[in-house]
Amino acid sequence: MTARRMWSWYAVNLVVVVACIIALVTAWQLHRGDEKLATNRSEVLELAGPAVAQLFSVESGEAEQQRQRVLAVVTDEFAREYGQILDATTAPTQPLTVTWRPVHTGISAVAADHVDAVVSAAVTEERPGAEPVDYTKVLDVRFERSGGDWKIARADEVL
Repeated sequence: MTARRMWSWYAVNLVVVVACIIALVTAWQLHRGDEKLATNRSEVLELAGPAVAQLFSVESGEAEQQRQRVLAVVTDEFAREYGQILDATTAPTQPLTVTWRPVHTGISAVAADHVDAVVSAAVTEERPGAEPVDYTKVLDVRFERSGGDWKIARADEVL
């Protein structure tokens, strides 16, 4: 084997080894990204229903407690945008209890920094002296990481 042929053989092998290393690193990065998305999906799937219930359930006479419960599950931007609903002066003047019970939660989109979920809930409104009113609500909800926790950044009524 001549010196030129030997160097060519080494160069080809080096190119193959480098290509294999690049392929392995790329596959590892993709796998790691898929694991992160799967983790985001499962975390939000577990907490979406309870977070929506915590946000929209209301007990009259508990304005400050309700405000604190809401602030625990929403982003700061959501709280600023919908601040008027968190204001104690807009609390119901008549006794009212609104209870949201999550029924189904589905994930519609997953990214590294947010997850979109669709949450359906059975809602019951109760007023003293009146029959309870039951209905269903479906929301498209965006969750974003805030301080290491998933919080509601947007909630749009679908049904």
